[in-house]
Amino acid sequence: MDDLVFEPLTGCIGAMVHGVDVSNASMPQLADQIHAGLMEHIVLVLPKQDMTAQHHVDLGRALGDLEPRHPLYPIVDNLENIMLIENGPERPPDNEIWHSDMTFRPIPPHCSLLQAKVLPPRGGDTMFANMYAIFEDLPEEIQTFLSTLTAVHDVKAGFQESLSHNQETDRLEALAKMDRADSHCVHPVVAKHPVSGRRYINVNEVFTDHIVQLPGDEGKGILHMLYERVRHPRYQVRHRWAPNDLVIWDNLASQHFAVGDYTEYRRMHRVTVKSYGPQYMADAA
Repeated sequence: MDDLVFEPLTGCIGAMVHGVDVSNASMPQLADQIHAGLMEHIVLVLPKQDMTAQHHVDLGRALGDLEPRHPLYPIVDNLENIMLIENGPERPPDNEIWHSDMTFRPIPPHCSLLQAKVLPPRGGDTMFANMYAIFEDLPEEIQTFLSTLTAVHDVKAGFQESLSHNQETDRLEALAKMDRADSHCVHPVVAKHPVSGRRYINVNEVFTDHIVQLPGDEGKGILHMLYERVRHPRYQVRHRWAPNDLVIWDNLASQHFAVGDYTEYRRMHRVTVKSYGPQYMADAA
């Protein structure tokens, strides 16, 4: 397989990947190049990949250990490692908020691979933000202060209100049964990436409940300041999906936002990498 070509999409985050066919690739070699691209660009767009569910799983597994089934989402065709994300008239989009996935876990997922299967005629884009750059652009004294703080992340902060509003009884019951040890934890507000060694902002509007060391209003003020920076366009890239596009992102170094500007049916398949493989982690700074 030839070397892939990464075409930057913005001055801050994201690259289009040229010269890739997941269905005919050597997975270890492809995974090595994809991982290198993720470390540089954070978000990769592999356009119009005609691949099977098994190819999807195989590429994720070549990058590292896969997440088990998410307790609140269905799976695809009895494949435990492929999450089904679908919205439409019966289930309107309800996740229009910037976040990193599953930060309520002690070790949040390292990356995700999302493929578009059925798309509305318009709308349904996904945006991504660079959390390295947001930290690095802060004044040094604020970087130092934030690095002394920790924050509580909780799954109920992210799902309880929306599931209750939509009266999703089954998912509410699943939420209530989640083990607290796997749904509530404390993370540093500024974390260090396990491979790149770079520091990034590690709070998000979905799952971060409060800052441990600060009074309520003061902590909310700090969180609001950081969330406003995530919303700044200079740190973002926006992907307009085409059928079978595959987008891979580093879940630690980025946050994402699924735009809910559609009412028609939308179906996406996601494979989530729990942790990068040891061949990549060995290079951690």
